[in-house]
Amino acid sequence: MDDQTDNNSAMMATNGLFYKMPQPLSVCVNRTFKKEYAQRQSYRPGETIVFDINSGSSYIDPSSCMLSFDLRVDATANRGDAANRYDFGTGAATNIIREIRLLSKNGCEIDRTQSSNVLSKILMDYTYGSDSQKMLSMAGRGQYEFPIASRKFVIPMSLLSGFFRPCVKGMKIPAGIAAGLRIEFILETSARAITITDGTMTGLTYSVESPELLFMSMDLNDPTQALLMRDSAETGLEYTFPSYFSTPHTTGSDRINEQVKKAVAQCTRSFCTVYDTADVEDEKHDGFAAIDLTAHALGGFQFRVGSNYYPKKEITDIYESLYVTSSCFNKTTDMQTFPSNINLVEYATGGKFVIGVPIETDSRLNLSGVPLNNSNVLELRCSIAARGSNLEYVLYIEYITVARCFINQTSIKN
Repeated sequence: MDDQTDNNSAMMATNGLFYKMPQPLSVCVNRTFKKEYAQRQSYRPGETIVFDINSGSSYIDPSSCMLSFDLRVDATANRGDAANRYDFGTGAATNIIREIRLLSKNGCEIDRTQSSNVLSKILMDYTYGSDSQKMLSMAGRGQYEFPIASRKFVIPMSLLSGFFRPCVKGMKIPAGIAAGLRIEFILETSARAITITDGTMTGLTYSVESPELLFMSMDLNDPTQALLMRDSAETGLEYTFPSYFSTPHTTGSDRINEQVKKAVAQCTRSFCTVYDTADVEDEKHDGFAAIDLTAHALGGFQFRVGSNYYPKKEITDIYESLYVTSSCFNKTTDMQTFPSNINLVEYATGGKFVIGVPIETDSRLNLSGVPLNNSNVLELRCSIAARGSNLEYVLYIEYITVARCFINQTSIKN
């Protein structure tokens, strides 16, 4: 009878016929935003913005963390101040952050994302839908020709580092990791980060003023804190998140065979974007616009891990390339609700060219990647017509990192 009663109760609840007040399930007694301030109030290109997080015993909601700052742009114009025009090209305010590093209070490097601005642009293009792009306007996405010398920008931290996108949705950053966490942002060069849209201007430079971190702090009730403290002391709290490793390669050849020298236990995907080096450090060209396939024709590409090929046969067509790359970012699984935001014209000529493949064995499981090591090396074979130019390939792998947090110590396992 008890089993039958439980089954009936479950059926009633499933069909919306369970008319009883649910039990309170929240273990949080206070949830609010807090601010952290950088060590200095002004930074120039090439310098490092440093934050030391003082969150105490609070747990942090990573999805709500954001970086805000005032960006001041200066240049010399030949036709007066009214002619001053700059933009972020196909990128956003994330262009100015070349690298981000996170270190625990015991000095352990939790995560390091090199070429963070390139990665951020790829994520904005391929993982954010059209509605999400509107939200990213606060991060400078889609804002062109801003003549104002100083402007405020707010960037979600999840765009800059996978640490703020945990594998388990809703997972909070443990207090043992968040308290004393040191976050460093290394700034990009002016010519790469910002594009001059008025051809008469020269001497572009910028400064970051008043950088701040805003994050959601959660104070848990005493029984929950006691339980988590015991687990932290005995076995450690595990926080899993995606990390990224980049391999840049510059060549004037039409074909590359590039290997990733990184050993990881769970590699989930690999992708690569290509730039014309003549445009990368030119302040009058968009340094984050990928190559135009009408000028540099795609010959084909194929990834290899050990003896396995992704895909089995080389991709030589841009239609197939766009579809396979969209699949790399899980945009072909539920096309009715989560379609790719990239169309064929943008892919071929709009500065959003990326090639990529999924490596994981199941797109619906978090920990389903393949190991990379000395006997199982990831390699990209790609053919693109250089046509007299030097091309810069930026090859990424995404892999799972496990941060195990004890009371006063954090250890990392890739």
